[in-house]
Amino acid sequence: ILLFFSVGLVFTAMKWYLYRVFYIAKNTLVPMIISVISMLMSIVVGVMVSNLFSYIDGYSVRGIEFSLDHLLNRSADIGPAAAGGLALGVSIGSIFEVIVLLILINKYVIKLSWQEMFIGFSKKLISSSAMVVLMYFMYKTWDTLAFPIDARPGFTGSTTINLLVLTTITIFTSFMVYYLLCFLFKVEELKILRRFLNPLFRIGGLRIQ
Repeated sequence: ILLFFSVGLVFTAMKWYLYRVFYIAKNTLVPMIISVISMLMSIVVGVMVSNLFSYIDGYSVRGIEFSLDHLLNRSADIGPAAAGGLALGVSIGSIFEVIVLLILINKYVIKLSWQEMFIGFSKKLISSSAMVVLMYFMYKTWDTLAFPIDARPGFTGSTTINLLVLTTITIFTSFMVYYLLCFLFKVEELKILRRFLNPLFRIGGLRIQ
């Protein structure tokens, strides 16, 4: 379920900033109409996908039988994957909402440079994908340390402490990889991060370039 929610996580955060563009332009009618349509779409899509997933026991594309009957009617023996359909519906609704908002902003508020947006998005997507892959492999590698089956030399403390240490290392390492890739790709938004972090590091005489 969390996986399906994570699909639309970025879009859910992004849409609130796009709504503010209309509010600044003193246009509250368009955001209200879009939010209502998006909410209805999320409900309809969520119910339909939930019906489709109710026929399977796990999240596997191979096990899904795409048919109009399965979309409109729920299985009598509901599988555990049905709840994931509601989460996916919410994510799809958020994606639809962002796309419509961008189109309307470009048409009525300000002209957007689609090429620059695509290039910037691609850079961040590559950086974040590399970060996610690194976090996944670090988790798989160190999972046995955080949840040891038996005592291991040098790492026999509390499981909670082990998990905290490994999580901290993973987050820090992944952040550094993401930051360095964004630096190499010359992502413009990195300037905002530097402006925020430099005062924090100034105490120790450090400065982020």
